Amino acid sequence: MNVAIIGEPNAGKSTLINRFVGSKVSAVSSKSHTTRKSTLGVTTIKNNQICFLDTPGITDDSSRTTRELAQEAWDSLLDVDIVMLLVDSVKTIPGDKNLQFIYENLKKKKSEHKEFPSCILVLNKVDLFDKIPAEKKKPIIERFTRHFPDLTTVFSKVFSISALNGKKVLDLQNWLTSQAKPRNWEYHPDVKTDQSELQICEEIIREKIFKRINKEVPYAITLQNVGWTYLPNGSLRIDENILVKKPGHKKMVLGKSGKSIYGIIETASQDIQAVLNRDVTLILNVKLDKSNNNNTDQLL
Repeated sequence: MNVAIIGEPNAGKSTLINRFVGSKVSAVSSKSHTTRKSTLGVTTIKNNQICFLDTPGITDDSSRTTRELAQEAWDSLLDVDIVMLLVDSVKTIPGDKNLQFIYENLKKKKSEHKEFPSCILVLNKVDLFDKIPAEKKKPIIERFTRHFPDLTTVFSKVFSISALNGKKVLDLQNWLTSQAKPRNWEYHPDVKTDQSELQICEEIIREKIFKRINKEVPYAITLQNVGWTYLPNGSLRIDENILVKKPGHKKMVLGKSGKSIYGIIETASQDIQAVLNRDVTLILNVKLDKSNNNNTDQLL
């Protein structure tokens, strides 16, 4: 079974994918559009295999980059069995223009395509409800049902979960497996993603950059692998260039006395070692750009 997860930026799509798969295959941060391209996560449970597609966040923004990211998400929907709209149930207010935009587009696509996949609504981050003042606590599903009176014409099921702590995720997973139809698996049961080990490692590095560096700098950074070496003791050395566009960006990535880059290396190394199940030496080189190879700082 193939499931596409769509939603606004920061709805928790990547966190949910990683939860389903049981491994980090998609970058997670609080910044919008951390996911820049669709990422596949695969989970195999007994006789069932589910392939989850983590798509870029969809917004009503008219900028070219945002439109291109949203189009990639929309284009993926006709090739799956189920479309899952994931909503931040705490921050997203019914009537929010992005949610309305996604909802109206789903209705339109269902009317235009007779074979459009079944859609489900998943309300995420219910664990944060304990932090909401009592007078503002209202049943999550009822709140959305009131705002979307034709909800049942678009969504066949509604779930409430917490991707972060796993609350009720198993209920959602069990329902998905119950919908699977007999057919050949696309991947070996041990496979977690269609990404290479290098791509997974770069996703992890990019995630740590997004978490560590403020403002728009992470969006202007490019990663370039220049070394992937297995050492005699069984460990792995990864050499990666972090390419930035401006000298000021380079200073921000490095941080005072290298504090930022060391933090990125430390946290990324921990996650990479957990994913690859081997000792890893991560070396990051911060460069101004490809044409300025002499301006390099190497930190271990």
